[in-house]
Amino acid sequence: MTETPIQKQIIDYLRAMDFLVFRQNAGRGRYNQHLAPNGTPDLQAVKRHRKKPLVVWIEVKAGKNKPTAEQREMHDELRAAGQIVITVRSLDEVREWVEPIRPPTGEQFPQEVQR
Repeated sequence: MTETPIQKQIIDYLRAMDFLVFRQNAGRGRYNQHLAPNGTPDLQAVKRHRKKPLVVWIEVKAGKNKPTAEQREMHDELRAAGQIVITVRSLDEVREWVEPIRPPTGEQFPQEVQR
């Protein structure tokens, strides 16, 4: 299986778990578009958790592929900035990460203040 179908499974699952999910395109696109910096993880997931948002960057790999040196460097920079970065190969690995952060039954996440 390639990374694309794994990414789709992960995106669908995280959205079902009330995460905002952003797929990051890194490098240069067509027509000289400026995309996310090289090495940026594939996905960014954000969820309101307790009193502050929970943000996780997700690098998706298939088969025996490993993060490149450029990706590892970006992951280190993100971690140094206090971000959570995980590398996964399957939806099950994402589920293992998400399950412990779910609120106990009946607990509500704080609501955004309406202005």
